[in-house]
Amino acid sequence: MYDSRGFTLLETIIVIAVFSIASLMVFGGINSLYRDHAIALEQATAIQNARTAIEQLATELRRATQGSDGAYPIESMDPYALTFYADIAGDNRVERVRYELVGEDLVRGVTMPSGSPLSYDLTSEQAATSTADVRNQPLGTPLFRYYDTTGAEITDMDDVAEVRFVSVRVTININPARLPTDFTLYSSAALRNLKDNL
Repeated sequence: MYDSRGFTLLETIIVIAVFSIASLMVFGGINSLYRDHAIALEQATAIQNARTAIEQLATELRRATQGSDGAYPIESMDPYALTFYADIAGDNRVERVRYELVGEDLVRGVTMPSGSPLSYDLTSEQAATSTADVRNQPLGTPLFRYYDTTGAEITDMDDVAEVRFVSVRVTININPARLPTDFTLYSSAALRNLKDNL
């Protein structure tokens, strides 16, 4: 009588194949979880950076005041750029501050007044990216909207003297081709030094 205790070669190959397939599936699932987590973390970081940037922008905009050279508090405005004067450093020197959407970067430029009489040398502007991955231009969504004393939206971008309130809308997405989808942040600022409805 023949007693068989063990696996045949065929059974061993089948067990190894099943174990290999199961291992690959588990590894693929874990890899997918790590990749999704990294994407979500990257998106969350981009959103936090944008939140910090628009809070800074709104704070600075609330301080808008006449330039050291006598210029009006708002120098220029359009849906994707805003230039104004404010004492952002708290040193009693009014800086020229520019926010502009360049591609997918919100750029902040600061020019200190210099000379006698004080003036702003635009070649000495210190510019840096305030936040990246901004999707407003591809989506056709204005970054800035401007309002007058009555709350009516200003559509004539040359009418800087009428601006009393600015709303900011920033849409962030690190990669529009994959999830998570666009995330939109809102902020606004009343120009305190231009209030005429007291």
